[in-house]
Amino acid sequence: MTDVVVKMEDVWYRYPGNEEYSIRSADAEIKRGEFVGLIGQNGSGKSTLASLIVGLYKPARGRILVDGVDTREAKLSEIGSRIGFVLQNPDHQLFTRSVWNEVAFGPRNMGVSEEKVNAIATEALETVHLAMYKDVHPQALSRGQRRRLAAATVLVSRPSVLLLDEPTTGQDYGNSRYLTGLIADLNRTGLTVIMITHDMKLVAEYANRVILVDHGQILRDLPTRDLFSDEELMERVRMRPPLATRLSCDLRKQGLQMPIALTPDEFVASLKSKLS
Repeated sequence: MTDVVVKMEDVWYRYPGNEEYSIRSADAEIKRGEFVGLIGQNGSGKSTLASLIVGLYKPARGRILVDGVDTREAKLSEIGSRIGFVLQNPDHQLFTRSVWNEVAFGPRNMGVSEEKVNAIATEALETVHLAMYKDVHPQALSRGQRRRLAAATVLVSRPSVLLLDEPTTGQDYGNSRYLTGLIADLNRTGLTVIMITHDMKLVAEYANRVILVDHGQILRDLPTRDLFSDEELMERVRMRPPLATRLSCDLRKQGLQMPIALTPDEFVASLKSKLS
């Protein structure tokens, strides 16, 4: 089993009828167990790149391998067994008449016994705090609840990679923290996570590495701390690092030799150590 779970090799893509390429010469490797933030302005190409990774689009040039499978040649079901995609709009992936049937559909479709389906579905709904709604129609749930249900329908298939598009959209702070904490826990057990988000605080807290997409190209692929501390680059791509990072950079300019912080806790700890 290779350590590289997603490999992009000189990937190009353009939408039918368009002369311009939306993705140009994309090269990247994502290793098993990484937590990667995929960021960029609206229209930068990050969602198109995500759709290429999960096989919804096929590269015009180059190739993408997911767990060694070439997305140009594999069926969507084969790619889907390796990489789960939680869409930004949960309504695009919920289609049955009950919450229970949503989480049971995947295992049933894979030929899992009904006894095991019951166990898997029960565990999944308890994990995302939706067990009490098992007989409810998905469209009767709040958007945040539908978001968690969509994540559960993907996780029941035990993919090698989880790709999430704006995972905290439509959720209150408590449910947002719960879902991201759950994803982080799964990552610590070995699940590879790719997260598309505009929330730089979320990236700073969870992602070990960031792929920055700009005008259809991978502009940078760096450890999170290195990317966010590049003030000139962040200004150029019109993105603001988290406040903790900006404050620590400002203090370093004033001569205080402290590490670049990604989170408030890191900033406070660094400041205390310098002032004590």
